[in-house]
Amino acid sequence: MCTSPCCQTHGHALNSYYMDIVDCLREAAGCCVKQCEGIEKHWWSPELDDLKRECIQITNLWRSCGCPRSGYLNETRIRTKMKYKCAIKQAVLSSNNEFNDSLANDLCNKDYNQFWKAWRKKFCWKNSTPTDSLNGKTWAANVLAEFTSHF
Repeated sequence: MCTSPCCQTHGHALNSYYMDIVDCLREAAGCCVKQCEGIEKHWWSPELDDLKRECIQITNLWRSCGCPRSGYLNETRIRTKMKYKCAIKQAVLSSNNEFNDSLANDLCNKDYNQFWKAWRKKFCWKNSTPTDSLNGKTWAANVLAEFTSHF
């Protein structure tokens, strides 16, 4: 509602609110990272464990034989490694496609509760609310309303 150009009073207040919001977002991101530790590989399977073990064994054998650059042992090592890497890529793609299809179906069916439940489960937003506040209002108490009421 201020009509004076380059108003310093409102500029400082706006900048202060902006920095508070940025701090809240950083805090929320930090909570998410802490909650997600060890969950990154939700697509991992026992088959990938077997392929990993096989790849490690053939690599150890290859090293114990002096790391030959040609021959049957090297070809087997490379083939095993490529098979393992392709299986990982396929598992990740399959998991992402399954997740995206599930989200799209929930959204198309207007099942918003299920959509947000899946979204939070995927991106670890279960309990990540920042501890900082904006003028005494916490994230859950609608920081946006506080921001718009002030400006």
